[in-house]
Amino acid sequence: MGAEDEEAEEGRRRVWPQIGRGAIIIVYFALLMDVTTAAIRIALFRSMVDAVEPDVSLVPMRIGQVSSISAAVETVMSPLSGALSDRFGRRNMMMVSTLGSSASAFILGSSRTFGEVIAGRVVNSLSGSSASVTQAFIADVTTQAERPDYMVMITAAVGVAFTFGPIIGGRLNKEFGLRATCYVSTSLAFINFLLVMIFMKESRKAPAAPQVTEPGQQGAQAAEGGQSSGAQAQGSAEAAGDNAEPPKPTRQFSPIIWVLFTANMFVSPLSVVFEVCANVFLTDKFCGGDRKEGAELFSKCYSCIGFSLLFIPLFAYKPLKKLVGFTGTIILGGVAGSLGLILNAAAPTPTLFLCGTMLWAVGFQLLGPAVPVLLTQHAAPSAFGKAFGLYRSFGNMGRVIAPNIVTPIFAYNRQAVFYFMACGVLIMSSILYGVTVWPSMKKSAAEAEARDDAAEEDEFEKEPQRTSLNGRLFGRQASAASDTDLLQFGNLEGQVLTLGSRKRAMRRSVSEDLPRSTRPMLMEQHGETEMSKTFH
Repeated sequence: MGAEDEEAEEGRRRVWPQIGRGAIIIVYFALLMDVTTAAIRIALFRSMVDAVEPDVSLVPMRIGQVSSISAAVETVMSPLSGALSDRFGRRNMMMVSTLGSSASAFILGSSRTFGEVIAGRVVNSLSGSSASVTQAFIADVTTQAERPDYMVMITAAVGVAFTFGPIIGGRLNKEFGLRATCYVSTSLAFINFLLVMIFMKESRKAPAAPQVTEPGQQGAQAAEGGQSSGAQAQGSAEAAGDNAEPPKPTRQFSPIIWVLFTANMFVSPLSVVFEVCANVFLTDKFCGGDRKEGAELFSKCYSCIGFSLLFIPLFAYKPLKKLVGFTGTIILGGVAGSLGLILNAAAPTPTLFLCGTMLWAVGFQLLGPAVPVLLTQHAAPSAFGKAFGLYRSFGNMGRVIAPNIVTPIFAYNRQAVFYFMACGVLIMSSILYGVTVWPSMKKSAAEAEARDDAAEEDEFEKEPQRTSLNGRLFGRQASAASDTDLLQFGNLEGQVLTLGSRKRAMRRSVSEDLPRSTRPMLMEQHGETEMSKTFH
């Protein structure tokens, strides 16, 4: 059995990352439970505000105030929580998150004033880092090849939680009341805290996952090899080192990671904007202003979104990625997302509107794993938590800013909002595509440069050494230590280096150092054929 067959067999046997199946399942379950308890409370948030605000006309404003304060706190705290998870470990921060969820639910269930409701939501925002911690945990224990398949399961866990959490909350509220439902959420969150404390492993102490050297770096290493006998030996050592652990990044983030953070702002507001605008759009366009019918149709839209949240990550993403590749999923996600939103705007019937909603939800799920995977390629492993925290903060900023932008657009032309969101999805997917293919482009350029250099070296090695040209032009063979030798013009009419196994860059530097007044003379005396290789 060859080496490739052994690697393939090993890949088939090793289905789960090195940390083990149980550790992966526990962290997914912890995230599922944490988001479910939050979803139970979210379904009842309007009732919580109604219970503490006697003036019904102020309820929408109060809800907006709580949401804005909560988003602002989360925007500030997310990168800090991520950095703390880098410093103190993923398990410790997951414990803080789950314990904070329990405290938040208890405060909301016991609240008697609007200030207490705000306090409950702020506590949840201060500790609500379970999704970022889970992403950092998965990044710690998976290779870059494995990472998309495991990152998409995070989306599946969140989808399950938001599909069934509101249903559970609504049923509990109907049977036992608002406060009892909050206390049930408190109990579930505390049980989740105990499970994390007892069973969750610390990923940063796990065996280090193999890192994939960036293609551009591999190509650059290949291009640097083969300069001379000494350089060739150095290149061989570098090639052998490729199989070892790559050098750690000298800085936490590469500049391109800020492009990814910014790209997230274009797509993260999609759910918020859709929630704000789609209900009114459906009610006016298809239901003749009947709010009950509009609410029912809007609930069907969320059923479509919930279905895609479950079906795509669990059943469709992995085979689709295998078929079209990681880059292909980004392209398909961008196309499906933008076309779905355009169909929302142009749909003549409710059924087509639902189809458009399903289409953009599928696209959203295909794009979902791309940013977390790319973040781990441009951040040092010691800064994964901080990277995911900043990623979440930029998403929160997009969710805060976007409604203020689209509200005037919606008032002017309601269909234009969907076109606006479609443009955002296209921008996001284009940025992700560019970031994904850029290393391959650098690798291709480096490989082409290496091929050209190798062909040129072979050409020079085959040529006889020229010691003189018509008795006037003298050459000498450059050794490996003569990189700084240049043409010198003294008592002799001309003296030139024979480059031998020099790269094109050295020959270019030689030709550029020739005085321009001397070039025509040498070309005339020794022939264009002989001198063109030095000048060009």
